[in-house]
Amino acid sequence: MISIENLCFSYSGDCNVLENLNLRLGNAPYTCIIGPDGAGKSTLAKLVKGILSPQSGRIAYNLSCRPTPSAIGYVAEDPDDNLVGITVEDDISFGLENLGLPKREVRQRRASALQWTGLTGMENRLIQSLSGGERQKVALASMVAMGAKLLICDEATNMLDPTARITLKECMRSLNQDHGTVIIETTSILSEALDADRIVLIERGKALFEGTPAEFLMHPSGRKWLGSSSGLLGLIRELNELGVYEAMDGRHLADIRSVILNLLNG
Repeated sequence: MISIENLCFSYSGDCNVLENLNLRLGNAPYTCIIGPDGAGKSTLAKLVKGILSPQSGRIAYNLSCRPTPSAIGYVAEDPDDNLVGITVEDDISFGLENLGLPKREVRQRRASALQWTGLTGMENRLIQSLSGGERQKVALASMVAMGAKLLICDEATNMLDPTARITLKECMRSLNQDHGTVIIETTSILSEALDADRIVLIERGKALFEGTPAEFLMHPSGRKWLGSSSGLLGLIRELNELGVYEAMDGRHLADIRSVILNLLNG
């Protein structure tokens, strides 16, 4: 969907945040761009969306996904940065009305987006009365209603509590699998990246790895990221060292949870 060639970007002009970056994005249904704070993940997301412009290099888009407001959606880290309406209905309608769509189509698209994101019945809720997770779901609904073929979720779960984070991730995965929306997510949380179809690791403005979660965990960078992780990630590290994770064909984290629970309950 998106070809990035020799991309460079700097905020101050002294030091490039991204340095001759070459990538192809959107060639997997769900891609996670991971890296430490300051690696350039959010900068890359904003460049792809068109919020920022590169100093040099180019970003080429597939003809079916031009960088228009309706083709590429963007959900920021702070829920309040994504919303413009007073109510849920107002917010979802705002972008549709700006596209000049007939009122009937606005209603149809809004109803479908509310259903896809599990917000049906909340149309008249005030935005300020919603939780952080609900606000992010409204942002997703707005992008889906506008017909986004590609959705960029830029650290979208960072400010949410664990329960809201899981719910939003399930919603994103559902939009990807059931609605066909291609997802590109930036995150510094490895456990979230392992649920993706593809992982891109960025450090110091350069891509150090691109491949499946299973390939990432076998790569030196993946082993380094797992480090001394505890909990489920720690178990995955140990399974990986024993060759068990590889034998499971790198199943998504949700599948691994299910396998482990079945073993414990059996």
